[in-house]
Amino acid sequence: MDNNDILEEILKSKKSLYYEIKLRLEESKFGIDMISPFLNKLKPNSNILEIVSSPYLLLSQITENHPKLNINGIEPIGDGFELFDRILKILKRKQKKINLFKGKFEDYNEKKKFDLIFSINVLDHVENWKVYFDFLEKFLSKDGTALIYCPNYGFPYDSHFKIPMFINKKVTYKLFKTKIDKIEKQNNWIGLWKSVNCVNFKQVKKYCNSINLNVLNHPEINTFLLKRLDVDEEFRKRQNIFRLLGELLRKTGLLGVIYKIQWFHNYLPFMFLEIRK
Repeated sequence: MDNNDILEEILKSKKSLYYEIKLRLEESKFGIDMISPFLNKLKPNSNILEIVSSPYLLLSQITENHPKLNINGIEPIGDGFELFDRILKILKRKQKKINLFKGKFEDYNEKKKFDLIFSINVLDHVENWKVYFDFLEKFLSKDGTALIYCPNYGFPYDSHFKIPMFINKKVTYKLFKTKIDKIEKQNNWIGLWKSVNCVNFKQVKKYCNSINLNVLNHPEINTFLLKRLDVDEEFRKRQNIFRLLGELLRKTGLLGVIYKIQWFHNYLPFMFLEIRK
C-alpha cells in the first residue's frame, strides 16, 4: 500500500481526516526530497531512525525506496497531536519492516546505534529541546548523522499560527490569544501553542558545542522552501507570507550573500541541521 492508497482509504473511512492526511502526505514528500541524498549514501543494513512527525507516511516511502535499510520510528503523541493517534488507528497497517516505538523519545531504551536519525518539524515541539540532543549523542553511531528540520525562532515569526513573535512567547500569546485559541479549536490543535518551545539556531549551536556534537546548518533549505511555494498549493496557502521578501532577496543575489555569512544563519526563518559526533 503506497501513500496514495492510504489517502483514499482515509477518505472512505473518515472524511474528517482527509485534509489532515493530505497535508501529512505533502510533508512526507517534502521530507523525502530533503533526506534522500543522505539515505542514498548509506550501506545496506544501516540503521535509521525517524523521530516521527507524520505517522508511518515518510517511513513507508523509505521502505519502498530503500528496502535494504533497517527502519525504525518513534511516534510521540503529545499536546496538539492527538489526531496522529487517531490516524495510526485508522491506518492499521502491518508494516513488518518498520520497528515503531509508540511513545516519547525520552523513554526509548533500545541498545542499538543509528547511522541516520532524522526529524521534520519535531524539535520545535520538544518540551526540553536540550534532551533531544542528549538523545542524539547517545544513539548516533560513531560515523552517524542526524538531520533536523524545523522553524528557527531567531526569526521572530511563528509559522504554525502565522503570527509575529513579540519579545517572548508569553507576550505574544497575550497579543494574539483570540487568534491562537480560534485556530487551535478550528483545527483540533488544542495544546499546540503550549507545545511550541521557540528554539533557535543560536541556542542549538551553543548546546551542541557543550556536549561535543558538531552542527552544520544548511541555509539553502530556505531557497528550497521558496521554490516549494511555486509548486505546492497547500504550502503556499499556509506560508505565502515569505514569498515576496524571499523572491526579492533571491533575484537580487542577496540571499546567496546571506547564506555565506554565518551570523545571518541565526535569523533565517528555517533551519536544516546536520549533526555529527
